[in-house]
Amino acid sequence: MRRSKRSLEGEILIDHRSGPGLPEEVARFIGVDPKYVRAGTTYESATNTCAHCQATVVINPERTRERGWCPKCDKYLCDECTFRLARTLECRNIERVFDALDDLIAKHGDGVVENPLINPFLFQRGK
Repeated sequence: MRRSKRSLEGEILIDHRSGPGLPEEVARFIGVDPKYVRAGTTYESATNTCAHCQATVVINPERTRERGWCPKCDKYLCDECTFRLARTLECRNIERVFDALDDLIAKHGDGVVENPLINPFLFQRGK
């Protein structure tokens, strides 16, 4: 069955109609335009989940460059994973990573998950 890319989207709603909103410096720190999160406003947007790292990405409707897409797993990617895919050409779909971890755990026991040499994927975020 063929599905559209839009069918994979979620949504976010930030409602400050009866709240104080976020201070401008906080909004900028988290990467949001302050006009969307000030007192008395609501902001609604589509979201996508990165298939490789599970990050939730808020869709910026004003973005002009193409969004990341993995042709191997046929799913959305965040900018970081799009960059990694362009460098390595390796699809690191999180479902496949978890399947591989399940196989390792079945073979070697639970301790394998905590070993960064065997499971480098879990230790890569934030670097």
